[in-house]
Amino acid sequence: MKYFIAVLSLLIIIVSCSGLKNENKNLIKEQDMVKILVNFHLSDGISSSQTFVNLYKNDTIQFLDSILKIYGYEHDQFDSTVSYYSNHLDKLEKLYDQVLSTLSRYEGDLLNPRKKK
Repeated sequence: MKYFIAVLSLLIIIVSCSGLKNENKNLIKEQDMVKILVNFHLSDGISSSQTFVNLYKNDTIQFLDSILKIYGYEHDQFDSTVSYYSNHLDKLEKLYDQVLSTLSRYEGDLLNPRKKK
């Protein structure tokens, strides 16, 4: 949870300093944004393990461009989308409800694997 707050704070600071305009046509689709944030938080968790740090010495932010590329978006679109959500906190809360729900489901699947019939 502390990573969530730190990453969210970092994203809001980055966007507030960038001066980008909020153009709806340039925003990342909500469902894609959920997937991007889920992958971002998963990569953050993996990259914060001591083994990963010792082997790769990468920062989580470096993974963001790779994640965006997978979904066909550019960094400026991500910045615009984060800026939009930082100005619409009710929508940001709903977005993160979906992100946390997905991450919780993944955690549950790992902790309680289903037996295949």
